[in-house]
Amino acid sequence: MHGNFVPGGLTNGASRWVHRNDEELFDLQKARRPGRSPSAKEDSLKQSIAREIEEFRTGFYVPDLQDWANIEWLQRWDGSVGALAQIRFMRVAKEDSEASLKMGL
Repeated sequence: MHGNFVPGGLTNGASRWVHRNDEELFDLQKARRPGRSPSAKEDSLKQSIAREIEEFRTGFYVPDLQDWANIEWLQRWDGSVGALAQIRFMRVAKEDSEASLKMGL
């Protein structure tokens, strides 16, 4: 199985996802003149990042890609919301990533 599908790989991927807009936020902050209020885009990015960091802390729910039956079902999935009940999910949280690092995984 591909390395990104193991829990440690998923948490690393989730961490990269949560921080995908950090550079854009930094650029907006750097471009803002001293004493000026943040732009609507900067405020929106800050809120999105904060919300995703909190969700990552408590855990994202993602499809369980360690189970071949689940993978096969996902490959046949038509994208309908009602069919999500058939997919097995797992929680991926920041604490999982930190525990993996401590264990050397």
